[in-house]
Amino acid sequence: MPPSTIMLIRHGEKPTRDPSVFGVDKTGREDEDDLSVRGWQRAGALARFFLPRAGAPVPPLAVPTRLYAPDPTAKRPSKRALHTLGPLAHLSGIARDTRFHVGEEADLAAAVLSATGVALVAWEHRRIADIVAHLTAGAVTAPFWPEDRFDVVIVLDRAPGWRLTQAFQMLLPGDTDNPLPATGEDEENGT
Repeated sequence: MPPSTIMLIRHGEKPTRDPSVFGVDKTGREDEDDLSVRGWQRAGALARFFLPRAGAPVPPLAVPTRLYAPDPTAKRPSKRALHTLGPLAHLSGIARDTRFHVGEEADLAAAVLSATGVALVAWEHRRIADIVAHLTAGAVTAPFWPEDRFDVVIVLDRAPGWRLTQAFQMLLPGDTDNPLPATGEDEENGT
């Protein structure tokens, strides 16, 4: 039976054009393909967000039983999604499924739908809408994901049919409970 709940997140924060915000590897060495310090903080906080010490996450969230992230390649060397799930994988003992790369969203969706349990996918934000479209056979449209938002969980439930809900992490200063917009129109117009 396919998963009843599928959650999708964007990887944690990344380097910016501001030279004081750069990517670092887990040893603290500069790495433009890795998370920023704030991204590592989010990765750590997400572990207990999805796997609380007592009880379960606040609905519509669920404790994930499967974790998916793209494997870095020479063409797409980002380790951000993989490392965003690292603390949760370590805490839960669940291995990250890295069989798929950015650009293979249809194959990822097919694998997620063929598995059981609760899936959590960490991915590149520009491709999350493609994943949602493949998972739901186009029945649901994902919201637009702005460049500066790292604090949202897209939750897909089958109840019957597909329902999309946005859950807000509220883990770090500056996180917000403002929903992602339906389109990128507001972002493009600067409003």
